[in-house]
Amino acid sequence: MTGKTVTLILEPLDGLFFRDGRPFDASTSATSGLPQPQTLAGALRTALMQNLRCDFGKLNSDLERGEPLDAALADQGADLGAIAGLSVRGPWLAKDGAPLLPAPLQLHREKHGRALHLLTPLRDDLPGWRETAAPEWERPLWVPTEAVTEPAGGFITLKGMAEVLKGRPPAADALLSGACLYGIDRRVGLAIKGDTLTGEDAMLYGVGFLRLRDGVSFVAELDGLTAPLRKALDAQQVIAWGGEGRRVRVRITDGALPWPEPPDTPASDQGGTVLVLTAPAFLDGGWRGAGWRPLAATVRDPVPVSGWDLARRQPKPTRFAVPAGSVFFFAGDPPGDLAHGLGSAEDRRLGYGCVLKGVWRHA
Repeated sequence: MTGKTVTLILEPLDGLFFRDGRPFDASTSATSGLPQPQTLAGALRTALMQNLRCDFGKLNSDLERGEPLDAALADQGADLGAIAGLSVRGPWLAKDGAPLLPAPLQLHREKHGRALHLLTPLRDDLPGWRETAAPEWERPLWVPTEAVTEPAGGFITLKGMAEVLKGRPPAADALLSGACLYGIDRRVGLAIKGDTLTGEDAMLYGVGFLRLRDGVSFVAELDGLTAPLRKALDAQQVIAWGGEGRRVRVRITDGALPWPEPPDTPASDQGGTVLVLTAPAFLDGGWRGAGWRPLAATVRDPVPVSGWDLARRQPKPTRFAVPAGSVFFFAGDPPGDLAHGLGSAEDRRLGYGCVLKGVWRHA
């Protein structure tokens, strides 16, 4: 891949709108969630194609004939062809420029206090554990405290995540709630007739836009940004992102985000390694992945992912991803190259499957 890693800072110029694949029509209401990785990858690709004067009609015809995206773009020039090689990671929220990640699900908070604890695999079985359907290698997770706890939730600083990756609970101030970072701006609109551009009687709809608090932005990483593509993105500055044609200002800085360094793997009798998902991932074989056997895992409900394929002018099929914040525990090092990302190469280029490697230790 050509080009160096750069960091993107995305500052909304108004409320943003990201939704799932459920139908949205007049007389209904929809509320934005946080953006999925593919929405940013698609927005960047589209902005660059428009800046480089891509012929979208020809692109659509080439794709319908079965030509791969990289070849179809390269048919219109080398600079356009380089767009297919771009690799995006993120987006993530940031407070005053400092990245924030979804809090890992192994992190628990005491219900009647602020103290934080980490789930770890037990050495021994719980009573009745072997009567469950769990494979023999899987271990139950446990919080080493008598206090009642619950998943911490919210978002964690990179400093706090560094502590988690070392197998230690972070300080309480490493966590921020979603309410501290964003809110929902609710508005009412009127459906418009396409032929006359006049309002439809009694056809109101509601929209909840994502509005970031002061000092909050999004950040992401981009690999493969060649000199011509960087020039085109610098010239663009403002791009459309998400639904309703909402805009964000894009700034580029050289270098990657300051990710925590992975700690050394402990001896097998002292613990093992963890993979913490910082972005959703599509896994073959469900949460256990394909061909790899986690010792334990803590995973939330799957995230439905769909969208609109602008080049092919059709909806994308709905898929279900393991959400960010999910944690996978291994007895030793994770198999293969999982520490470099989960899922297919194409999904990773779109920003899915980002992980951080850490350790867990027996309590």
